[in-house]
This record gives sequence, C-alpha cells and structure tokens, in this order.
Amino acid sequence: MNAPISSSRSPPLTHGLGGYIFPDLLEYLKDNRKCVIYCATIELCWRVYIYLLRQLPPGRERLRRVRLYHAMCWPDENEETVRMIRDDPQCQIVVATVAFGQGFNIRVLLDSLMVGVPKTVAQTLQQAGRVGRDQSSNGRAVIFVQSSAYKSAEKYLAQDPARRAQAKHNNKSLSTMNNEKALMLSTMECLIAFFNKLYDNSGETSRLDCIAAKRRLPCSNCRPQFIGPLFFPPSPLPIGAPPLAAFTAVDKPPLPSSTTTSGAAKQARKLTKAMRATAETELRLFRERVHRYERDRVSHGYTPASSYFPNPAITSILDHFLAISTVDNLATIVPKWKHRDRHGSALLELIENLQGTFARDLEAARLQKKAANRAKAKAKKRHADESDDEMVEEEDEVSEEEPPAAAPSKPATRKRSALEDTTNEEPKPKRPRAPLLSAAAVAESFRPQYTTRTRRRPDQENILH
Repeated sequence: MNAPISSSRSPPLTHGLGGYIFPDLLEYLKDNRKCVIYCATIELCWRVYIYLLRQLPPGRERLRRVRLYHAMCWPDENEETVRMIRDDPQCQIVVATVAFGQGFNIRVLLDSLMVGVPKTVAQTLQQAGRVGRDQSSNGRAVIFVQSSAYKSAEKYLAQDPARRAQAKHNNKSLSTMNNEKALMLSTMECLIAFFNKLYDNSGETSRLDCIAAKRRLPCSNCRPQFIGPLFFPPSPLPIGAPPLAAFTAVDKPPLPSSTTTSGAAKQARKLTKAMRATAETELRLFRERVHRYERDRVSHGYTPASSYFPNPAITSILDHFLAISTVDNLATIVPKWKHRDRHGSALLELIENLQGTFARDLEAARLQKKAANRAKAKAKKRHADESDDEMVEEEDEVSEEEPPAAAPSKPATRKRSALEDTTNEEPKPKRPRAPLLSAAAVAESFRPQYTTRTRRRPDQENILH
C-alpha cells in the first residue's frame, strides 16, 4: 500500500453518530476538495446530507454541490451523481453508503471521509481506495472514530483469545468488533506498515514506517515525526467560474458556556422553571418597549410587534441566560436581531439585573435548605437519644421486678415432611376417593340421558310387522 494517500484516524468525535449535527466534517470540507463521505446506513446518510445542506446558503446550488448515493435512490439518479462528481466542477461532495465503492474509478476524488469505523479492515481499505488514484494528486482518507470504539477495542483485546467469541455474544458493544479491527484502532505503529503486514504485501519499504520509507504523505501515527508542511490543495475550477460558497458553521464562534465544572455549579447555571417564566415575561415586556421606540422609524405601521424581538431570539437567550455577560455574547446568540446595535446595551442591563435577582434567590434557597437539613438532623439525633434513655429505664425496671428467666429448653429436633400441614387449625377429614369407572361406564356417561324417539310412517310399520 504505497499510493499517495494520507491515511489517518481522527481524534475522538466531538459529537455522536445518532444526532443531527456533524461539525467535525467541516474542518475537511472547507478545503473545497472533491470527496465522498461514507456512512454505515441510509438513515445516517440522510442526517449528514441534511446537515451539510443547512450549512450552505439557500438556493438550488447547494443541491448541485452535495449529492446522495445509496440503494434507495433511483438508478438514473445515482448515475447522474457519478457523472456530476466526475465532470461537474461545482459538485464537491457525495454522501454515500458502501455501494459507492464498487466498480468506480473516479480519478478526481481526493478525500474519503468515513463517518464511524467500517465493519472490517477490508471495507476500510476499499473505501479509502476510492481516492488518490491520480498519482499527481494528494489523496486523503480519514476515519472519524467514536470514543466508544476505542474503548471497545481495548476491552476486546484485553479478553482471553479463547473467550473473545463468547465476549462478543455477551457484550453488545463488542458485537461488531474483530481482531483486525481492534488492532487497527489500538496500534501506535505506522498504519500503512500495519496494513501491509496484515495482508502480507511485499516490497522493500512496505514494512517500514512513513518516515523511514520516505513516503510523500504520512499517516496519522507518523505525522508527529514528519518534517515539513502538508499540502491538500482544492479541486481545480474552470477559469472564470465562481468560487464555491463557504460553509457557514466553519468559523462560527462558540456559544457562551459556563466555565465551572462541579455538579452543583453546573446546576446553578441552569434556570429553574419559575426563573425561566419570570425572565420570559421580562423579555416580552422589553419587546414591547422596543416596539414603541422603533415603530415611529418605519414608513408604515403594519409591522407586528413580535418582529422587533422575535420569539426564537427570546428562546435562545433563555437557553443561555446565566452565561451571558457581554454584548458579544448577545451577538453570538442572536446574530440576526437587527435592533441589537441600538438596544443591545439595554437588553444586557436587563439580563444582568435578572441574573443578580436570580443569584440572590438561589443563595437564599440554598441557605434555607441547609438550615432545614440541619434542623432535621438535630431532631433526628434528639429523638434517637430519647429512645435510648427510655430503653435503658425499661431494662432497669425489668431487672428489679422479675427474676431471671430460666434458659429455654432445646426444642426437639424433628424434620418436617415437605407436605406436612403447618397451620394451627384442625385438619379437615379427607373425603373418600371416588371409585374408578370402567371404560364402558365412562362411555355410557357421555351418552344422552333421555330415550330418543323415532317417528315412523305407516308404510314402514307394515313392513316391520
């Protein structure tokens, strides 16, 4: 395996595979290289596809830039996707299942991004081999690994080899793990040398790491020892063609969050239901003030009051209420609020006043709860002491009035039969068992208990006589 491909495992994903956001992909997609994104299921394909569309500006061009390829698409639609990724410079991304890796030779593909670890090492290499077929280009294959996959690999290798099959059967997290896959996830040696050893590939440099073999592109394990920059240029565009639109979430500033780590502090940074209702009421009153101030600035009076401070903006502020401390935080949380320049300072002042009120209420509630717990503990201790004193007094009275009781005699040991009646009631006399009937008597009991009558015609009676 000496193709010009940089094989790498990404750091553990910052998001799960069951959600609807995949920001780790954007770090590679912003390079504007033609790539295929492999997903394990069609349902995951759809979630990744919808997420990428939402990161691009509205319009039909995003449907041209991002395409789907899986077995549920119409055959002519899949053929059109293959044609576009090969010939259309504006088509950059194909979100596909493993079906895209069978029988294609698309030399313009540069990146292979695998969302989640494939089932086998062979499938991993097959998906990585879709790119880098042009020897003059720098291909890149990246596996986005969940942190749980690393843990499962360590747990699998820690098992006794003779018991790994049983461990896979008993542990659901190990059901998709195998020996080669676990070694690939846990190895610290050169990934390319690992694959060459696994498949017994020949060559003078096949068993050497990327630095010793002087490969043009190192793997992720050899990258720290690699000297020099790595270049992954974008896919070329025709002269005069418009540049590809940037993904909006690539350089999006993070939302403000609490810097505390303790559980109690995290709980304190979250609004209670009563506090949220109070803050929402105050924000709606603030919207009315903004409406009264701004309505004279418009040329008509038909603009609804809710448009001056929309409900989605109020909800976003409530979700991050206790983490807001500057106007920049407001710009991050409500970037599309058009009255922020004139009313942002007043809104921040209102939020800070409410934060102070909530902080005092939380502290008072904490002290009240602490005092109640202290009083409860004292009452419990006092009750326990009084109970001990009463027990001591009762023991003293008994010892003075009554002589010591004789030691109880040892009961006779007798093993009780399993079906013996242990109740204190008198046993009821058993009814005599009914005699067994013969087969003829049983058959007779199923017959009718009355005599059947047969009505004969006169001519039949003459015949009988």
